[in-house]
Amino acid sequence: MISCEILRRHVDAVVDGEVDPDTQIEFEQHLDACGPCRVHLSFVRGFKGRVKEACADAPAAPPDLASRLRKALDAEDARLAASRPE
Repeated sequence: MISCEILRRHVDAVVDGEVDPDTQIEFEQHLDACGPCRVHLSFVRGFKGRVKEACADAPAAPPDLASRLRKALDAEDARLAASRPE
């Protein structure tokens, strides 16, 4: 059975539906038996919901933002590698 520590470490993935079905069942079994973890899960769900609502009117990031960031990071990695003495 999953421990409280493991559930709390992965609670964001549970709330976001990012765990595989077998693991989700294990988390649900733990939650059925553990009141404190149910309270914690409820808090995290509520918190994430409030953050999502607060950000609903925020402008969307440009569609090419991720690729621009990757290019900038790659360029910085190359610059740092070139500046290291061999």
